Amino acid sequence: MRFKIHIISIGLLFLVGLSSCSTKKKGFANRAFHNTVARYNGYFNAKEILKEELTNFRKTKKEDYDSLLNVFLTPSLEEATSMFPSMDKIIEKCSKVISRNSMDIRGTEYCKWIDDNYLMIGKANYYKHEYKEANKLFDFVVKEYNENEKMRPNAMYWLIRNSIDQGKLTDAQLVLNILNREELTDLSKENLKNRYLVNAHYNIARNKYSEAADNLSNAMPLVKKKWEKQRLYF
Repeated sequence: MRFKIHIISIGLLFLVGLSSCSTKKKGFANRAFHNTVARYNGYFNAKEILKEELTNFRKTKKEDYDSLLNVFLTPSLEEATSMFPSMDKIIEKCSKVISRNSMDIRGTEYCKWIDDNYLMIGKANYYKHEYKEANKLFDFVVKEYNENEKMRPNAMYWLIRNSIDQGKLTDAQLVLNILNREELTDLSKENLKNRYLVNAHYNIARNKYSEAADNLSNAMPLVKKKWEKQRLYF
């Protein structure tokens, strides 16, 4: 294991020297360096921070199982306050990565992890209840990376969820209509699951419980986490 880490470290140092950290050259070494940094220094670390915060919240959250639960376990503004420092850290970390590692050359982004970092900033704003800023980020990813078959529906899912939580059901419906037109075979299992769940979230907000139940039934086989599957029954 140590040998592998040593080899990776040597490789990264080689790439640093070879690329000189240039974001204006799209050669292999440049792309490899900036993709590595954007993925691990930015997105991966930010993802781990968010994962830890949400796990801690889930473990301490006391649910009322005698009432209808929200489809998504989302902290209220009061509950989310303790997360703010971590969310600010995510925003700062991913913003630096975008600034330093984006390889936008003549309108084409050659660093493939930049969109993930933008989306992560949007999520951090969402959990801070900074809905307007989150909306800008999610909308930007949808429009800027509309040819990315994995990222586009993922960003749309967050955009819809963000609108529903603000009570903007008309805005949510507009994006949801587009997402629902996506061919099922074109969606990853994760994005397909999220589509069913966000439809359920939308239908519950409209008091359309029968439709929501159908959405949840379709989502169940795609839900991997035991706690999440158990929760959806309520």
